[in-house]
Amino acid sequence: MGSIHGAVCAQDQPAENTIIEVGMWVSDIKGVDLASSSFNMDFYLLFEFNPSEISLDQVRKFTIVNIAIIDIDLSINEVEANEQEGVLIYQVIGAFTKNFDIQRYPFETHTLEIIIEYSGFNSSFVSYKVGSKIKVDESVNIAGWELGDYKTEISEKAYFDNSYSRFIFGIDISRPWLSGIIKNILPLAIFAVMAMLAFLVPIEESGQRLALVSVILLSTITFHFALLSGLPPRDYLTFSDKIMLVLDLVFLYILTAVAYIMYLQTKKKDVDLMTINKRALEILIVLFAILLVGLIISF
Repeated sequence: MGSIHGAVCAQDQPAENTIIEVGMWVSDIKGVDLASSSFNMDFYLLFEFNPSEISLDQVRKFTIVNIAIIDIDLSINEVEANEQEGVLIYQVIGAFTKNFDIQRYPFETHTLEIIIEYSGFNSSFVSYKVGSKIKVDESVNIAGWELGDYKTEISEKAYFDNSYSRFIFGIDISRPWLSGIIKNILPLAIFAVMAMLAFLVPIEESGQRLALVSVILLSTITFHFALLSGLPPRDYLTFSDKIMLVLDLVFLYILTAVAYIMYLQTKKKDVDLMTINKRALEILIVLFAILLVGLIISF
């Protein structure tokens, strides 16, 4: 995990229970990349302090904990430093890491976090406090995502026998439901309906029925791999994976039923193929309904 420290100067320790108020103005968010578990953010970081309790150089001792190691374009610029008024402002532009939970993909919600840790003295001497100047610019917009509420909190991180204060800013983002349905669910639903239509193809054209289902199955698998290309490695099934599992079972049933009817037709068995075909379709509808209910419950 990457980290960036402020300038460190040899100073006397500050007074005990010193408070630094932290403010933040988010001016841009972009580049939410699930595959690399990172996102880009541009923000201003404000520290307000009592100069009689702590020096400016001591306030500069901070770490941005979750900066991406690969970020070679990171920029942390000191915009304003006024020790008499107790104000220190930085502009930060960079990529930050986030362990995205994609179990509900493509309908998941994430919290993009920025974690600021004071690295000069332990929390018995210096602690962060959420300041009054927290804002997300109205112009912030992330393509393909909806912005939710932001939240802030103060916590402590222990290292051996010492604990250090942390300021955590988080903003929720979620995928639009309509977009997720149109881009991810609708194509799979169309594939499923097309596969079911195989039962409406005349029984005499059994070879075409089998070819139709086979082509749709391959198309569905290709579509699924395209979806997976933008996701990070994981050890669990996403909601999209569960949908694919349902479709795989449906396609397996259709292939089996079509192949069995084709076998009966080839062997010229004295059976009513139309009745078998109708029963197979009825069983498919019941099977699909049961799997669909299970899928909804798992969500």
